[in-house]
Amino acid sequence: MNPKFKKGKKSGGDHGGGGGGHEAGGMMRWLLTYADMLTLLFALFVIMYAMSKPQIQKVIEVQDSLAKAFKDKPASLTEVYKNYEKNKDLKPQEKQQQIKEFLDYLKEHVQAKQVQQFLHENPTIEKQINPPAVISPLRQLEEIKGKIDRYVGDNQLSGAMKATMQPERGLVIQLLTDGVLFDLGGAELKPQAKEIIKVVVQFIQEQKITNQIRVDGHTDDLPIHGGPFRDNMDLSMARAGNVWRYMITLGLPATQVSAAGYGPYRPVVPNDSDGDRRKNRRVEITIPPAEKEKIIR
Repeated sequence: MNPKFKKGKKSGGDHGGGGGGHEAGGMMRWLLTYADMLTLLFALFVIMYAMSKPQIQKVIEVQDSLAKAFKDKPASLTEVYKNYEKNKDLKPQEKQQQIKEFLDYLKEHVQAKQVQQFLHENPTIEKQINPPAVISPLRQLEEIKGKIDRYVGDNQLSGAMKATMQPERGLVIQLLTDGVLFDLGGAELKPQAKEIIKVVVQFIQEQKITNQIRVDGHTDDLPIHGGPFRDNMDLSMARAGNVWRYMITLGLPATQVSAAGYGPYRPVVPNDSDGDRRKNRRVEITIPPAEKEKIIR
């Protein structure tokens, strides 16, 4: 073989080989860039597909697989949840259901410590799947009325105590004074009166009533002769004040309860007979409805 040819081939081969290597290296870099782009596009489409499915386990598996494929740590539960929550294809009710399934899956398949950390990082998630109940302004008052009706029936107080729902006033608890709350012409609470008022306050506290409560005293039109009270107005105010004071001792805030006396000027029936006058001698505890709906959490 011609030595010059060999030498030239070798020299040319070295030079050409270098040039070929450079060209091959450039081609490989282009292929790597192209492959990276395809991989990222694949990852994007996989995530978009996974986010469109209600299968939470697959969402988590895809997130972790992608993270490991890119030699990164697995996605945190919060990252998975945030991506899952961003799905705009779901209606609010569907998303609420999916988030509930997501949380149920975590509690069943993920370590308790991780779930606790996740709930700590996302404190509103429980509210999203269990939204607070909204109740009407009258519902609490209707609950109290029902309890009072049962109490009246169980204790045979139908002639002395009555609860009614009135559209403009709210819940009105009417207590007749004769022989129940007070002695005739007196304003000191009788033992039975204290027991009845204690039950009413208990019902109010159980329903967590924060509305302003009124205690109104009323009398008949018969004039007062002698005794500590100048007239029926004084008597009605003293009776309402004593009911107010006892309700406060039972735990109701003094700023929540007010008292007033109206004497004979707001009768429920005309003062035409002894029976009707007895109906007008009363104390009314009025609880107006809340101005806004209340949220129960």
